[in-house]
Amino acid sequence: MSVELYDAGMRAAAAHYRRPVPRLRATPLPDTAVRLAVRTVRAKRGPVALEVAGPGQTAQRATGRAALGLLGRTVVALCGGDLLGDDAPVVCAVTAGFGTVEALGALGALTPAEGDADEWIGAAVAGCWYERAAHPGTGLVVNLRAASAVKFLLGVVPGEESDALWRARLGVNTAGVEGLHHWWDRLDGAERLRGLESVRSDDRWLWRRMLGDAVEGKSPRRETLALAALRLRTRCDAADLWEAALLGDPWWRRRAVHSGHVCTGTVSVGTGKDAARFTVHSDRSDTRLKVGAAVLGWTGTVTADHTGNQFHGEVIAVGPDPLGGLALTVAVRRRGRRPAADERVSLMSAPPSASVQFAGRAAMRSRYRTLAGWIGRTSIPDPQRREVPLAVMIAAADPDEQETN
Repeated sequence: MSVELYDAGMRAAAAHYRRPVPRLRATPLPDTAVRLAVRTVRAKRGPVALEVAGPGQTAQRATGRAALGLLGRTVVALCGGDLLGDDAPVVCAVTAGFGTVEALGALGALTPAEGDADEWIGAAVAGCWYERAAHPGTGLVVNLRAASAVKFLLGVVPGEESDALWRARLGVNTAGVEGLHHWWDRLDGAERLRGLESVRSDDRWLWRRMLGDAVEGKSPRRETLALAALRLRTRCDAADLWEAALLGDPWWRRRAVHSGHVCTGTVSVGTGKDAARFTVHSDRSDTRLKVGAAVLGWTGTVTADHTGNQFHGEVIAVGPDPLGGLALTVAVRRRGRRPAADERVSLMSAPPSASVQFAGRAAMRSRYRTLAGWIGRTSIPDPQRREVPLAVMIAAADPDEQETN
């Protein structure tokens, strides 16, 4: 079975029962205590009209630079007047589409009035939301339509999942921007995706940095080549962490078997000098695990809890299995656990290390600080292929990209 047929079966079930079918056990929403529903209306080449509402509050509206002041006052009120304290919260923007994020970028680019603290804070908040919206797994901006598409499948043709249909299927009866909080409640849950701590840490750092500059009345600095490179690097790192977090969910792993991201099979153990190696005889031939890939494995099914019986290793050989499917040879780490012969195991790509990502960004930052052109003096890097993150594909396929949400 292919992943397309798997999704088609889930959509058929959703159409039969006339309710969303979950494909994640956990919720993709962040664990945030403070959130603000945001909606924008922007005519072509016209000013941005902003509409905001806190939980249980009536919507407030403003246009143009007045929207900056409204946003600043609302955020200050939600934070209890404490923006930069040790216990000061960050405010999550709750939207229903990508058009709102684009309009927030235009709003943050406006020049605040000199001496108007609310407008300076509003511009910083809008700019911070626009920046972090490009990072999958962020806790500062939540696109409810995209989060719903990750959490559930509807029984309609792909691409026809409108806001009105999501609200109807999820039982959101409150209209307008206030209804975004009820939409959030339908997606929320006690169990959350794990492995996104470093992304949320970056959220807090940028939030405090940009609001600190706004409180001091500092203009945003022009983007340098080094800053542009680091922003691209953080987006790639966040995308890798997001994909790993999805594979950490057992229901998503069950789907990932049909996309080749998770491999299952029976073990045959090597002997002698190959004692630290074993071969997994997979039933399928569509695995995406290649030679040199770091893998995380465990004994049991793809949906089993692997916290107590997992092992780490590297794929050192991939070839056809005489019995059909593929044979993957895995070298386990020293002192690492090794499965026994004839055991059923599951393999997937090892999640990235947040500390290694941070070290890589620090090294890139130091190179850009050198006076000499380090790019011309280093060897040509090896080409690497990356998969397009799901959030990027959803953004590219959004038919209402330029419309209001």
